[in-house]
Amino acid sequence: MEARIDSIILTGFSNKNEPGGVFMVAKGEKTLYRKAFGKANLELNSDMTPEQVFQIGSMTKQFAAVAILMLEQQGKLSVNDPVSK
Repeated sequence: MEARIDSIILTGFSNKNEPGGVFMVAKGEKTLYRKAFGKANLELNSDMTPEQVFQIGSMTKQFAAVAILMLEQQGKLSVNDPVSK
């Protein structure tokens, strides 16, 4: 499984000298895969590590938007609904 996940991720993160990312696959509470690729900081030439800390404030908006649109497609809410719903 690790080799298959690596091959998928490396299609976008094959250059070790470019900005990277950290990837984790879990099932329940068990971590099945956890690995870092690329650079955390290009100026300092520091590698990404699985323990890397990210400022996720702006990264989560895309996931929330997709989740809302998926729920709308399922008829469970509307984009015009109040946030409290």
